[in-house]
Order: sequence, then structure tokens, then C-alpha cells
Amino acid sequence: MAAVPAGYEAFHSVRRKGVTLLCFLLASAMAMGITVYVDSYSVHEWDNNMADVGPIAMFAEGETIQNYVSSIQNIDGVTKAAAIQTSMGGIEYWYTDEWGSWQDLIFGDIIAPSQEFMDTFPGYITLVDGAFPGANSSQIAVIDGIVKYYGFNIGDVVNFTPYWGYDLQEVEIIGVYKQGDSEISNQYYWSYDSIAIVNPDLMSEINHRVFIDIDRSRVTPFNAGGSLAYVSGIGQAIRELDPYYDPQYPWSSRYWVSNHIADAINQYMYWIQVARMAQLFRSSGIIVLIVFVTFLAIRHNVNERRYESSVLYSRGAATGDLDKIINREIFILSILSCIIGIFAGIGISRVAISSSGYFTFNFNLMITEPFLISIESLIISVLVGIILPVMTLGGYRVIYSTKKSVDENTGKIAKLVKGFNFIRWDLLVVLISGLLLLALATGGTTVVSDPILGLILPIIPLPLFLGVASLSIKLLRRGSTIISKYMTKIVGPISASIGIRRIGKGASSGGAAAMVLVLAICLSWNSALIDASLPVTVEYQSRLSVGADISFALDSSQYDLWNDFISNVTDHGQVASSTVVSEIDLYLTSGYEGRNTFLAVNPTEYSKIGYHYLGNRLNESEMGGMLESLSSIPDGAIISSDIANDFNLEVGDIMRATQLSGDTIPISFRILGIVTSIPEMPARDDWIYYDAIPIGPTPFYPSYYQIVGQQRVLVNRDFLSTHINIVNETDSFLCVSTVKGANGTQIVRDVLNHGGMQVLWEGTWDSVTTRTGEYLSQVSYHMDRAVDTMLTVLTVGTIMGAFAVYALEGVRERRREIALLRSNGADVGVIVRAQGAEMLVLMLFSIIVLLVYAPMYLTTSIASSSTGMASWYTIYPVPIFAVIPWSTILSVLAFFIVSVVIFIGIVAVLGSRINLASTLNATWAEAAPYGGDV
Repeated sequence: MAAVPAGYEAFHSVRRKGVTLLCFLLASAMAMGITVYVDSYSVHEWDNNMADVGPIAMFAEGETIQNYVSSIQNIDGVTKAAAIQTSMGGIEYWYTDEWGSWQDLIFGDIIAPSQEFMDTFPGYITLVDGAFPGANSSQIAVIDGIVKYYGFNIGDVVNFTPYWGYDLQEVEIIGVYKQGDSEISNQYYWSYDSIAIVNPDLMSEINHRVFIDIDRSRVTPFNAGGSLAYVSGIGQAIRELDPYYDPQYPWSSRYWVSNHIADAINQYMYWIQVARMAQLFRSSGIIVLIVFVTFLAIRHNVNERRYESSVLYSRGAATGDLDKIINREIFILSILSCIIGIFAGIGISRVAISSSGYFTFNFNLMITEPFLISIESLIISVLVGIILPVMTLGGYRVIYSTKKSVDENTGKIAKLVKGFNFIRWDLLVVLISGLLLLALATGGTTVVSDPILGLILPIIPLPLFLGVASLSIKLLRRGSTIISKYMTKIVGPISASIGIRRIGKGASSGGAAAMVLVLAICLSWNSALIDASLPVTVEYQSRLSVGADISFALDSSQYDLWNDFISNVTDHGQVASSTVVSEIDLYLTSGYEGRNTFLAVNPTEYSKIGYHYLGNRLNESEMGGMLESLSSIPDGAIISSDIANDFNLEVGDIMRATQLSGDTIPISFRILGIVTSIPEMPARDDWIYYDAIPIGPTPFYPSYYQIVGQQRVLVNRDFLSTHINIVNETDSFLCVSTVKGANGTQIVRDVLNHGGMQVLWEGTWDSVTTRTGEYLSQVSYHMDRAVDTMLTVLTVGTIMGAFAVYALEGVRERRREIALLRSNGADVGVIVRAQGAEMLVLMLFSIIVLLVYAPMYLTTSIASSSTGMASWYTIYPVPIFAVIPWSTILSVLAFFIVSVVIFIGIVAVLGSRINLASTLNATWAEAAPYGGDV
């Protein structure tokens, strides 16, 4: 066989392997970047979980467990252990409220800690006030949560019982104590620690609980699985101390261990697995992008070996053996890409770590934030880095074999495919996907609430993209001559004739590269759009839920203090105005099914304070005129559209409502307006039960959802007060309007610090800034924005990979063309323009397709991202408020265009450098079983 001339094929293999390796490592770099970022960020979650464990890592209980404290102390890893006496007990007292005096019983754990226990775990039980009980069995200390909740004082005398049915005895509260690190104020959790410290003589049946702490330096997020095995082993060793323990039945021990630290580690491991999968699932768009680039790389690899394969085939090599050579090279390159991709992923993960928002950076975080790589991350990266190229190669083989059968006109598949060619399936896919997208995008809450449609919506862009890509590639191939004609004046006749017309032959890869650019820009725009839209969505939805900037739930039993409280609120420098509104449930039918919530307001005042469901003030919305009418027509009513549909009501109709008790007289209202949603107030959880089942809408069934602001009626408060006791029979709220830019959370703190808590019903209040701040401070929200930033940077690599494949594909033919131009006297400038014009047209073509496809993709994406404040049982009339950040959109577009232009310039200049003699040297005829690229 003749030698291959130097400079013609000497570096051909290096180029092929290099560009294939570049495209392959994108997959492992993406997987590694996401998982390492999640690992590193998870250190904060680990620290939070460990802090929640407190000073007690675990405790053990069981008959005679107190006899094995020294044995427990000798277990490897145990640093401290001490027993405490426990039992059950109850405190009975009289409670006086607005309805009279009531007898109540608090029942839970009681403890009698010894001095040894207090010395072993100093600070776990601390005295807040008073003293601990001593030898006097008629004295007790009560945990601070009960004291705060029920208002006990030192010196109070209460009844004590050691168990249900036992005689009561009077005891004196002489002390208040705190147990553990948590601030527990909920009565359902008091018994988790204890309710009182007593003298052991008060205990009816004494049990023992051994509290244990361990060497926590051996517990680390770098090896969560090993840490879990370590702490679980301690628990198992404690169970094995039981003299009756049977190793054949590991759970037969009489001793059981409440392993708080193991629970914390399990919770951390579950969190990190969910976070990894969630971020990888969110990255489905860039995964599609990487698959495209990987497919192009494999196609390029196979086509560039056609010369070598043709020579081997002509000398008798079997097709299967040739395929094995390619498969082996692809597999080896995928393994090598995993190794390089791991380091690339580690580097790119720091981009996400330093991100404080979408493309908002604090580069100090690169150094100060933790760095963690887990074994699971390495495994995921290796699997993705190897499986993705191998699966793509399998797909390529299927497409290749089908195309070969069709081209050779053999078999039933060939006839079937040729028959399908008469049908424009890509056009059909685009039409069906487009119509389905239009139907779902305009479906509103119906789509959001339907689980099946909610799953279909995010998938639609994929077939739509494939259809648009196919049509675009065909259009580019067939229109290259026309494009060349119109570009002649811009790039010159030679560049247009040679460079641009070459696209018609290589449009299968050139068009694919262009579509990679389209999808990459769409993904980046999508991230920017969501980043700008979600905060606004949460703010506007919060305005509908809160009903004002701030809403306070007023306690009717403290009515005498209302005026002072309102004065304190309105005197705040950041408060603009306030008004009192009332809520009551009335019925439009004779049965419970007609229950709806009536919001009674002062129309003039509330129109300047409340918010429309579209986020603007009521006086600036469609409801402005309705509220003006309501102020002059006291018996008027504004109803939500669902009520109008349910009862066939129209503007001008008469609507009657009642409290559904036997002696109430129906109240008549004239309907002044019908709107989609009416503002809500903070939930007071004031359920009405009928046969122990909540009446009306309930969130306990997954198939049920409620649209926020519906099943509501807005009426005049003065008119309603003439029919009912507006203070005692309704839930009253103080709705507050703040100045622009005010911090509602801080305003509430300032007011409550001056004693306002007494006026509130169970301390209930809500504000727009509080809700918005809580949503934006969520860990998941921050991680989503950081990963979006990282993936946007990674898309640059996919674009470079796709255009590199196109630039290097058919490089021999390109160089022959350049050689012919050079031999005919063309200068370097002409050759560079010919090379650059080809890729420039691809970039311009990408922008045109982008303008067509991007609106459809972004519409679908933003509709499927309509999370906001919604939950699985409540949705909002406007799922998401789309905000277009034009500056970011244009910056992203400019960034990608500049990157591609620079790349085009480099490729054009480097591609013009050839050795004229070697390039024109004769080579083996390129013959193959079937010609052309595949």
C-alpha cells in the first residue's frame, strides 16, 4: 500500500480522536459538575442536621438497661453515657378564657435526673428560673414550653397525677427548666423531652433511659455511608448487651435504641440523593444537547475512518471486524473522557458554588465554601460518561443500518421507508406538537392541576425541536444555492459560490451544528427567564394570599385593645394606611355544599390596600370601578367567577346568604361584578367539623385542588354589620399598605416588640415580603439558579464541539478546494472569506431558526415551571407571571454570537494553511460499500 503523504493524513487520526474526545467529555463534565456541586453544597445540610441532633446522640431504653451503663461506656465510639429515671405523669389545672373556666390535663414524660447525670451532660437540663425540686415530693419544676403556653408562674399550685386514674395531689411549681437545645412551644412535642422534673417518690413506675454521646469526629459527610455504619454499629452493640439476645434474631433484644444521629445521617443521605436526581432531571435539556453533539462526534469519527475502512475492506476485512475497531476506539475514548471530565466537572462545579443567583457571582465563595466529592458522584459521572456515548453509538448503528438498507433498496424496511418519504413527517410532527403546545399553554389552571397534562407539557419541546431541526436542515440544504446568490455582495462571488454552496452538501452536520446553537441559546434564555419570573410570580401570588402588604389576624376577645394596636401600626414610618376587614362563612344553599367565604371591607379604604389577582392594586384594576359602586350600593356584592358558574349568577342578580342556623334571616345582596379571584386573608385554621370531617374544600385528597381566591364574595362591611355582630361572629384582620420598598417582616417585628402580640389571634400574621423572602431563601431555589448558571457555561462547550465537528468534517475535500484556489492564484483573504462565509451563514441561519423556535420553547418551559407559592392542593389563577429580562437575553445572545464568531475566525484562518504539493498528491480512491457520509 502506498504511503500516506506527510501533512495529508499524518495527523488525521489525532484530529478525529481529539474532537471526539472533546464532545464525549461534555457528558461526564456535566454529570460531575452537578453532583460535585450538590455534594459540596450538601455540607451545609449536613451541618444543619448534626446541629439538630443536639448534645445527645442517642438514648437506650429497656428493662434493667441502667445496669449496663458502664458496658455502654466501653463500646467503641461512645464518649459519655448516663441513666435518668423517667415515668409518666399529668398536671391538672384550671384555665380561664372568654368562654369561662375549664379544667385541662397535660400528660407526658416526667423525669428525675441524678447529680451524676447532670455532671455527665452539663447544660442539657438548665434551670431558667426558680429551683429544682429536692427531697420535698410536693414540689416540681415545669418545662419552659408549658410555662409560656399556659402562663404558669412560680408558686402556682396545681394537681399532679402519676398516671390515668390515680388520685390527684397538690404540688407547687418551684422552678422552670429548659431541656435540650430546641425551643419547643408546641404541646404535641413536650412529651418528646419531658413536662416536669419531680422527686422520684412521685413516680408510680420508674423506668430508666440511658443517654449517650459518641465520638463525632468519626462522623463525616465525606463518607456518609461509613458514618451511618459506625453509629448504627453502636446501636447494635447496645442491643447485644441484653443477656437474652439471640444473634439469629438481631431485633429480638429487649433494649431498643433511639438513634438520633443515625436518623440525621439517613435524612442527609436521602436529601442528597433527591437533590442529585432533581438537578440531573432539570438538566434534561442540556442532556439532549450533549446527545446531539455526541451523535455528531460519532458520525464524524466513522466518516473520517472511511478511507482507512475502504482500504481494509478492499483487502478482505469483514464489516463486523471494522465495526469492532470503531467500537473499541469509541469505548476507549469514552473512558478517557470520563477521567478528563471528572477534573473538568470539578472545576465547573466551583462556578455553581460561587453563584449567588443566575449569573450573579461572589467569587470569594470559591475559596470559602466547602468542597466535597463523594463516591456516588464519581460513579454517576463514570456511568453517564460511558453509557451516553455507547448508547448514542448504538442509536447511530440503528440509523446507519436502516439508511444502508434503504439506499441499497433491499428488504421490506426499505420499501416502507421510501413510502414514508412521501409524507413530510417532520412537518406533521411540528404541526401536531405546535397545536398541542398551543392548547396546553392556553389551558391555564386546568393544565397545571392535571397530573398527566403536567407531565406532557415539558416533553413537547423535544419532538417539536426534532421536527424544526429536520425541516431546517432540509431547508438549508435545498436553499444553499439561493443563499449563495444573495450573499455574493457581502462575501464576494468566490466565497459565496464555494463556501456557502458547500453547506448544501454538508447540511446534515452543518444544520445539526446550527440547531445545537439554537437549543443552547434557548436553554440559556430559559434559565434567565425563570430567574426573572419566579420572584415576581411569588410576590404577586403572595399579594393575593395575604390580601395586602401585611395582614394581622385580630383576636375578638381583645377588642378593647384594637384601637391602640391600629394606632401603633399606622404610626410606623413605613406604613402608608390600614383598614379592618372581616371574614365569615355564609351559605348560598340550605346545605353545607353552598358554603363560601364572605370578605367584608370598607370599599374606599380597601381599594387602596388590597391587591388584584394580577398583582396590581385593586383601585388600579378591573375591580376599581366595582369597589366604587360597592361604596355607594351597600348591599352590593362582588363574587368570584366559580360561584357565578355554579349558581348561574349574572351581574344584577339577587343573591341570598345565611349562616345556616335555624333563627337566622337570609341576607340579600345585589351582584355588582364577577371577577376571577378575590383576595384572601392569612389562614386561621378555624375548621368547622361535621361528624369529625372538615366541611367544605379540604386539601386531604390528591385529586382535589383549590384555586386561590375563589369560592369568595366581597361585600360592604358596614352593610354586613347591620345583620351580624361584625366583631364576635367574624374573623377580623387588619390589612396594611406599606410604602414602596418597605420590609414587611421588619415592620411586624417592630410592632410586636411593643406588645402587639396580645392583640393577635394566636400570633397569626402574614406579609408579602415574608412569603417572598422565605421562597427565595429556599435551598432548592438557590441550587436551581446555581446549576442553571453552571449549565449555561457548559453549553459553550457543546457549541464549540458541534462546530468543531462540522469544521473538521470532510477536511480533505475542503483542503483540495483550497489547494485548487491557491493554484489558480487566489490569495489568503479570499480563502479565509470562503471558510468564514460558510460558518457565518450557519450562524445567521441559527438566529433565524432561533427567532421561530425560541418563543414556542420558552412558552412551554415557563408554563411547566409555574411553581411559585402553589402546592399540591392549591394553585393560583395565574400560574406564573412571565418577565422578560431583555438585558440578560441580549447579553446571552451576544455572548454566544461573539464566541461563535471568534471560533469561526480561528477555524477559517487555520483551515487556510495547507501544503499545496501534499494536498494535491494522489491518494487511494475512496471506495466503499456505499459512498458518502452517513
